[in-house]
Amino acid sequence: SKVQMVKPFSGCFALSKQPDADTPSDLKRQISDGIGIVDVPSFGQMIASTLCGFCPSPTVSDSGVGAVQMLFRSDGEGKDVDLTEALTASSMLIATFLDNERFFAGLVGGDETQIIKRFPGEPEELLSKLLAHDVLKDNIEIISSLLRSLSSSFALEGSIMALPDELKKNLQELEALPDAGGYGQLKLVAHRLTLQMNKPLTQRREDVRNLLVDTARKDLPKLANSYDAERRMYFGLDLISSFLSDEDHSIRMKAAELYILR
Repeated sequence: SKVQMVKPFSGCFALSKQPDADTPSDLKRQISDGIGIVDVPSFGQMIASTLCGFCPSPTVSDSGVGAVQMLFRSDGEGKDVDLTEALTASSMLIATFLDNERFFAGLVGGDETQIIKRFPGEPEELLSKLLAHDVLKDNIEIISSLLRSLSSSFALEGSIMALPDELKKNLQELEALPDAGGYGQLKLVAHRLTLQMNKPLTQRREDVRNLLVDTARKDLPKLANSYDAERRMYFGLDLISSFLSDEDHSIRMKAAELYILR
């Protein structure tokens, strides 16, 4: 057979558009233009491929974290995000992460070097999981960003009143991951979201307001720096800011000071 001639190339070769986004809609449009994504499900599939160790586009320069945030933002042109689709995509992404990490999490505690010996599947399947596990640090950032977006929508905004059963099940599995192996941060974020789910928004607001009433101003720094998981969940910045317009002057002052301290 004939070998085709390889012609040399010189000059600049643009791989993709350079990200230069000032608004969420600009970023979303750039990602969409770069890889043909126009809706939430497609964004979810793109992020899922990132979780599996692939880079779907040079346009996505932040390992998918920015794309995760797009799942919960409006398009900047007055069109709201479909929360049902966003929740479905969230559940799928967490399930993808767990599918990739379940085996490796089970090795934490002494069997980390027994990957080949203990893997029950075929070599091709192990290779795909190794590709995903190789970018564990980036994947934890992606899933953590996803959980924080869910937390924001569930907390102050109240746009999500309850999470689907499948998503709750996935959260429970995230919380059950080992502390070692790099999973600690993710476990904490998942636990905070679970705490938020267990109390309605109105009850959380009432609890926070009562704490502000009962706490002296001199004790606010201690309250702001508390490492009690439930207490720190209560004092998310979004929730604190909702008291900046409270009818009680002392509540407004304490909320403003606590906001700065947090």
